[in-house]
Amino acid sequence: MINYIDPLKIKLVGTDGLPRLFAAISTDSLKANFTKHPFEARASPPPDWLPDAYGVAWYSSSGWAVRREAIDEGVSGPLASVEGKAVLSHVRPISMGPLMDENIMPFIDGDWAFAHHGFIDRAAVVELLDLDSKRLLKGSTDSEAYFRLLIQEIRRRKDPVMGMTAAVYKLEDVGYFTSLNSVLSDGKRLYALRYVRSDEKRYALYMARVEDSSLRINSRLSLFTVEASVKGRGYVISTRPAGEGAELVPNKVIVVINEKMEEEIIPL
Repeated sequence: MINYIDPLKIKLVGTDGLPRLFAAISTDSLKANFTKHPFEARASPPPDWLPDAYGVAWYSSSGWAVRREAIDEGVSGPLASVEGKAVLSHVRPISMGPLMDENIMPFIDGDWAFAHHGFIDRAAVVELLDLDSKRLLKGSTDSEAYFRLLIQEIRRRKDPVMGMTAAVYKLEDVGYFTSLNSVLSDGKRLYALRYVRSDEKRYALYMARVEDSSLRINSRLSLFTVEASVKGRGYVISTRPAGEGAELVPNKVIVVINEKMEEEIIPL
C-alpha cells in the first residue's frame, strides 16, 4: 500500500483553458486522476478548442496500458484513475478530425507511448515514411504520422535522441508545421521535445522536478482536472507550469529524463 501525501494543489492554467499535454515519471510510482467538470456557458470559449476526447497511458510491470474516451459535453464526473511508474495524457480538441479511437492520443507502439501538441502537414510527414511505417497508420491525424516517423527513425538509429533529431531535421526540410512539441516514453525514461516554428507562447512546454508531492492541474474554465501524486523523485512535463518551480523548456531542445531521474537538455 502506497501512502501519498495530501495534495499541494499546484494549479496549471492554460491560455486555451486545457492541460493539453501532461507527462510524469518517477523513481517509484505515481497516481493520476482525471475529472470532467460542467461547461460554464458564461466563459464563452472558442468552439474549436472545446474537448471532445481524452486519452491516458500508464506504465507498470505489465507494460503500457491505454484508455481513450470521448468526452460528452453534458456529462461531468470522474473519467479515469491510473497508477504506474509513468503516465502520459492528452486532451483532444474538437477540431482534430473524426472522433474515433485511432485518432485519440496517446499512441502506443511496443515499449513507446507518445503524445503531441501542434499542427503538422500530414501529407508531408507520410511522404517521409517507409512502406512498413505507412502500413501501421490506422487513423487520419498528423500526430499519428509524426509518431510513426519518430519510431521509424529511432529504430533505424537504435537511439532515441538520434532518431528524434533525425525526424526533426527531416520535417524542417519538408512541409509546414506550427509545433513538434511532444512527449515520448518507454516507461523507464521520459523524452520531451520542444520545437516551435510559430507562436511560441501558445506552444509553451514546462518542466517541474517533484519529490513525494502532489499536483492539482485545473483548466482555466474548470473543464478538465488532472490530479497527480508522485511517490519518490520524479518529473512533470506539461503544457502549462505546475507551480512556481516549473521552468519553461527552451525552444529547439530535447529533454531527457533517465532512469535515475537525472535530466539532460540537448540543443537541436
